[in-house]
Amino acid sequence: MRIKLSENPKQEDTILAWVNGRKVLDKKRNLRKKKSYGINQVMFSLFFGGGDETWHTKKDEKVYFRKFLVKGN
Repeated sequence: MRIKLSENPKQEDTILAWVNGRKVLDKKRNLRKKKSYGINQVMFSLFFGGGDETWHTKKDEKVYFRKFLVKGN
């Protein structure tokens, strides 16, 4: 995933995402109201969903991320 904030907060920012090398998301959105707003953290939340024990995994699971980079100006 790539999020690029425009220099001017009145212009749209870019959100791009790839899955297995294939681009699956290419959106333009205004993500902030002021230039002083920015990105200061990254959070992953992975879950199986559901609201009871029937959704629990039967074994330990793993997830791998490749080519992960957080970069600022």
